[in-house]
Amino acid sequence: MDFGRACVPEQDVRLCNAVDKKAGSASPRNVSLTGKRNFDRVYRQGNRVHMAAAGIVAIESPTRNADHAVGTDDAGTLARAPSRLAFVAGRSVGNAVVRNRAKRRLREAVRMARVPDGWDLVISARAGTVTEPFDQLVKQLQEGIARATSEKR
Repeated sequence: MDFGRACVPEQDVRLCNAVDKKAGSASPRNVSLTGKRNFDRVYRQGNRVHMAAAGIVAIESPTRNADHAVGTDDAGTLARAPSRLAFVAGRSVGNAVVRNRAKRRLREAVRMARVPDGWDLVISARAGTVTEPFDQLVKQLQEGIARATSEKR
């Protein structure tokens, strides 16, 4: 029985564990950004993008570190690790139910927006995250992620 495991045994185990568990999906899943040191680094040095529905802070991951290396590509250069994401919602967004709904909407919108590999992102929910139509939320996040992950402005 095939459960949609899209991992080839010859690949690195970390990449296999990062493969999305949904059946038929072969794209690597974004992993969570955790730890105070990582959050501090992103907030201190990251590119900031402000939108009506969300705020994004992004910085390149330290992919040259052996802990984050995933292997080499065809050219023999070190491949980028999957992006690490954190979703946050402050109390100004609403009560716990509203904050969790906002984070769920952001997670799904980012999944549809396709984050490039090799980035650490913190995505902050705003009051408009819950009320914004979903297709507009996805469009805003696509544009915001593209701006945040571009070169330093």
